[in-house]
Amino acid sequence: MQQLAPTADGLAQLKGLAADSAVVDILNQFPTAPVADPGSSQTVNAPGCPAGGCIVPFGSISPRAPNFLNQHDFIVNADYIHGKHAIGFHALYDKSRQPNVNASTPLDQFTGSAANDVRKYLFKDTWSINDRFVNDFRTSLSRFVLAFTVPATFSNFPNAEVDPLGLNIGPQGCSPQSNIINTYQVLDNVSYVRGRHTLKAGVEWRHWIAPGNFLPRSRGEWDYGDLSTLINDELPNGNNGALRGAGSGFFAGNQNAIYGFAQDDWKLRASRRLRLRSLRKRQVGYSRWIRDLL
Repeated sequence: MQQLAPTADGLAQLKGLAADSAVVDILNQFPTAPVADPGSSQTVNAPGCPAGGCIVPFGSISPRAPNFLNQHDFIVNADYIHGKHAIGFHALYDKSRQPNVNASTPLDQFTGSAANDVRKYLFKDTWSINDRFVNDFRTSLSRFVLAFTVPATFSNFPNAEVDPLGLNIGPQGCSPQSNIINTYQVLDNVSYVRGRHTLKAGVEWRHWIAPGNFLPRSRGEWDYGDLSTLINDELPNGNNGALRGAGSGFFAGNQNAIYGFAQDDWKLRASRRLRLRSLRKRQVGYSRWIRDLL
């Protein structure tokens, strides 16, 4: 789709016609065309213009913004045997960054960051108490981060669309938003062999701290069907009109869970084995909190 922007002289003319400072703030972020294209001039009806409106020179543009991906990954594994203990430590680190761009009209000043981080740290101790009895203990910490940011300068700047120009002035439309999940895990399993029976049992506890933040159109989205409506700071008259999410986008997805199991593998004969298992799970999260509140 062709995108049109005012020339430097045309932008100065629009700023002079702007109804108030809020319109000027939006115009200050407009790209400019190097030259005016024949037949691309726009007519603006605003106070101070003649009866036929003011003719403002416009030209075609091809806006661009940075595009790259930086990623850092590493894994660390450490194992140590001490007597009857097999001890291990494992760490996983993943970090990626790339620009968070408004794909409709990519402009450098509105480019935020798309961040994705993954961390996991695991400690384990496998204790062979004797030939029949083994205890396996593990604890871990995991962290997941997904965040789409906008520059701090434009944290409350709307997306202003001007349909006949093909412009969408502002940061990426669904940003800012973020999701963080911290997972704490502790588990202990035991295994005991007696005759034809292999008995196993275990318990696991998990705790999630998971704040999220997502409010569609939190900065506002103004869709103008013509340039004059923007310049006069009138109610947006485009297909989407004026939209803005109300309230807070914060959501606490915190949860606790505990799991337990007991199992008996009974070797009836060389080619026959019977497995008996009992499972138990209890999980309490945000939905439980709402139910209790009601």
